[in-house]
Amino acid sequence: MAGKRWERVRVVDEPLTEYQRYELLAYQESQAAGEEIRVVTRSCAAADWGSDFWLFDPGVSEARAVAMDYAPDGRWLGAALITDLETVRGLAKIRLAARSAAVPLNEFLVSGDV
Repeated sequence: MAGKRWERVRVVDEPLTEYQRYELLAYQESQAAGEEIRVVTRSCAAADWGSDFWLFDPGVSEARAVAMDYAPDGRWLGAALITDLETVRGLAKIRLAARSAAVPLNEFLVSGDV
């Protein structure tokens, strides 16, 4: 993945749900493979961050995003491709804000919240 960034910001509840606890511990494998993972608690997250999304090549004219859709119980329902550049730019701003508010996974894990 030379020249590419692979990162995620995970918003979690306080206290963590059992699934979030499992998920954060499992993220250590992804981190070992090169993914940069940051964590922020829901109380520190901005209300306008919206739902889960993935960004691909933000900052270029071919930038794309994929919005994830989940059921109220957390079950994944599907995804929608976003090609509108203004929408993608807005999501890129949300990513930057979320990244700034979050801490690295290892820092969160040693904080005793897991």
